Amino acid sequence: MSSNPVNSPNMKLEVVVFSVSDVDRAKSFYENLGWRFDIDVVDGDFRGIQMTPLNL
Repeated sequence: MSSNPVNSPNMKLEVVVFSVSDVDRAKSFYENLGWRFDIDVVDGDFRGIQMTPLNL
């Protein structure tokens, strides 16, 4: 792998999506870690939340 900055873009992980059996429990878990709650989206049977670690 080249160390030339032109050939090595700065890549960052932006979003990770995974399913859980209990969204409220997962939300509580991440809030207890100190993560910021951003949004709660509900669309029919789908519910998704977005949490952001504060140390980023």
